[in-house]
Amino acid sequence: MPTRPLVIRYEDDLKLFPGLWQRAGVVLTLSIALAYPWLVSTRWLTVGNLGLVAIVGAASLMVLTGFAGQVSLGHAAFLALGAYTVAVLGAKHGWPFWLALPLAGGVSALVGVVIGAFALRLKGLYLAIVTLGLVFLTQHVLLAYPEVTNGLSGTAVPMYWWFRDDAGVAASLSETWR
Repeated sequence: MPTRPLVIRYEDDLKLFPGLWQRAGVVLTLSIALAYPWLVSTRWLTVGNLGLVAIVGAASLMVLTGFAGQVSLGHAAFLALGAYTVAVLGAKHGWPFWLALPLAGGVSALVGVVIGAFALRLKGLYLAIVTLGLVFLTQHVLLAYPEVTNGLSGTAVPMYWWFRDDAGVAASLSETWR
């Protein structure tokens, strides 16, 4: 059973939300998502955050395997590198969240570029083997330096405020770069 009437023009086919019910669904979903942090307890906010992290990993895996047809097992490594970068910069160096988050993406992207130079030449199962090796290498590096990552105990991440005052940011950055 079709979910919308037959489309005979290309412009109509490209519309993201063609009908009233699709637009109403988007508005309702966005309203619930924006109100969620103020309506739930801390426990359910944590569950929601973990769900969003899983969605990011699943969406990136869907793009790679679904659209590109590649098999990659290294997504856990990139998520771990980004998470540990934000945690270490926030907990150990006092960086604000909005400054540590883009740097975490940069660290993951840098590792991706370094590994990508080798992985671009591989096909099929060999790409999966290299990316699986990246997962084990990342796990080894993160556990080998317990003074930075706290080893198997993990890193306690402070409660972030979206923005700190300018003096706090400047003091944090000057203290980090000493």
